[in-house]
Amino acid sequence: MKRADERRAAFRMDVVTKAVCYLKAEGVMISGPIRDISIAGLYVETHERPELGSVFEVEIVLSGKHSQMILGSMTGEVVRSDDSGLAITFDQRFEWFAMVPLYFNTSLDLSTSS
Repeated sequence: MKRADERRAAFRMDVVTKAVCYLKAEGVMISGPIRDISIAGLYVETHERPELGSVFEVEIVLSGKHSQMILGSMTGEVVRSDDSGLAITFDQRFEWFAMVPLYFNTSLDLSTSS
């Protein structure tokens, strides 16, 4: 069920395995575990607090037992921060999002999507 205060247009999926996001800008590198991800953006847990509107190169590293998959060449903007981390909106839709349920071995519960 969608929460009344929910403003997201895209379905998001909680991350249940090791996935790390690296945010890179001139002279700045922020990294942390990904809490959730959607086709439109992600939430990364970090103590860093860049300014809202800051633009970063986004790299996602998915770690398996014996290998890693690195997804890069994306950019995103900081749209929200709180005590736990940052919300990043991708500049372009995350075209590899269809693979996320396969990697995280979860099923999509579309009852929470808009």
